[in-house]
Amino acid sequence: HGGAIPPEISNNLKQLNTKVTTLGNQVTELQQTVQTVSCSSDPCQNGGTCLNLLNSYHCLCPSSWAGANCASDVNECQTFEGTLQGCQNGATCVNSPGTFICQCSPEWSGNLCTVRYDDCRNGGQDLCVHGLCIDSDRVVSGQPKYQCICESGWEAPAGNPACVSDVDECNLPTKPCSSNPPVPCYNTQGSFYCGACPAGWQGNGYSCQDVDECLTNNGGCSTTPMVQCMNTMGSFHCGPCPPGYEGDGRTCTQSNICSSNNGGCHPLAICSSNPGSAFPLCTCPQGYTGNGYGPSGCTQISNICETNNPCVNGHCTSTTSGYICNCNPGWQGIHCDQNINECLSNPCQNGGTCTDSVNGFTCTCTAQWTGPFCQTQQQECGGQLTGPAGSFSYPNNPGHDEYDHLVSCTWVVRTDPNKVLRITFPFFHLESSNNCNFDFLQIHDGDNPSAYILGKYCGQNNPQELYSSHNSLYFWFRSDHSINAGGFTIVWESKDPVCGGDLTASYGNINSPGKYYFY
Repeated sequence: HGGAIPPEISNNLKQLNTKVTTLGNQVTELQQTVQTVSCSSDPCQNGGTCLNLLNSYHCLCPSSWAGANCASDVNECQTFEGTLQGCQNGATCVNSPGTFICQCSPEWSGNLCTVRYDDCRNGGQDLCVHGLCIDSDRVVSGQPKYQCICESGWEAPAGNPACVSDVDECNLPTKPCSSNPPVPCYNTQGSFYCGACPAGWQGNGYSCQDVDECLTNNGGCSTTPMVQCMNTMGSFHCGPCPPGYEGDGRTCTQSNICSSNNGGCHPLAICSSNPGSAFPLCTCPQGYTGNGYGPSGCTQISNICETNNPCVNGHCTSTTSGYICNCNPGWQGIHCDQNINECLSNPCQNGGTCTDSVNGFTCTCTAQWTGPFCQTQQQECGGQLTGPAGSFSYPNNPGHDEYDHLVSCTWVVRTDPNKVLRITFPFFHLESSNNCNFDFLQIHDGDNPSAYILGKYCGQNNPQELYSSHNSLYFWFRSDHSINAGGFTIVWESKDPVCGGDLTASYGNINSPGKYYFY
């Protein structure tokens, strides 16, 4: 009411002012305390992120640092050891502040040593020039390593892995051109050719055949009577005149035909001249039958071995009381009509299946065994295999297992020298590619990689059966570093070379044994 302030109110105002001043001082002190433990002092090191807390702070450290202020280096070599984040493939890990490095083995590269060198691919398609490049593991860092499988007609010179040196086929121990008669050989780059066959011979120079003069007009030898013309290398000669004739073989004149060797009649036959004929009349004696000519011209009528041979698979021998059958190998019984079952003795080992045949048997082995009696454990990658029949696989259980990457396996299958090999493919599954350039099975008609190539196979279609020209085959299986598959099984059996026969198809071809070399 315009009067003076009462004393009690004045005292209250003074007390309130004192409290406000005290509270302000306390807030100032609190601000100073908080500021000393806040992020404003930038306490987090090595790129750590600072978070303010009440009367404190917290550092979020990068993965390579640890500690309250991110000042302690993390040893990644220990942390990542045995994981995919650490050094791989035998590399040496070296720790350093904030990071680590991997010192790779010679075959590997990259930050974690996960990139493998492929020197064949990195070196280009012409690395081997005239050959196929097979990559190998590097031994020395920075030094590529590979090997070249040369094409036929080329080889790698000393100190150079590339197939750039021509093979002089004409100077090989086994001459490629005919040696009987001798034909000159001419070497060319990566190949060769043979000269012409000499006079009196015909052929392509690789092999020369004698001109058979006997095919034309009996070679000039007598035809009435007929005299055998015998061809010789580069020439021919005439055989002797037949009984009852005399002369040099080119010309034969009739003589007393019965005066020599009974005229060619059976020793027991009666020989008499046959006017106007080059042959006598031969008459078998009583008790004999036949035309009378030659050593078997007369046969006793009572001889059952000659008239009705009872021995089905054997030789019949007459006796005073009848006959005896001497059976051929593999047969038994009175009339040699019972096939001996060679499988009864259980000759096939290790679970092999026995198939009986005439005078023999064949063992079909399981995938883990091979050999004529399944007595040899199947070899994993390559080997020398012999016997009349058998099989081999890669891997051991094709179709269930898959073959490895970067393998190169060779097998040589060999049978008796007078036999050839028949090959079938019960299972076949390799990586498919054009021209079979990645994974493939290559088969040579011989026992080495320089022999003629019968085929190069890949994919899932089982190859057709094939035959060798001689008694051995060379198999080469190769896989690259990428796709793999189930592998293959190969079965072989010995066969007699086919010589002659009746051909009825509208077209086809025939080959002699040894069609690429000598028969």
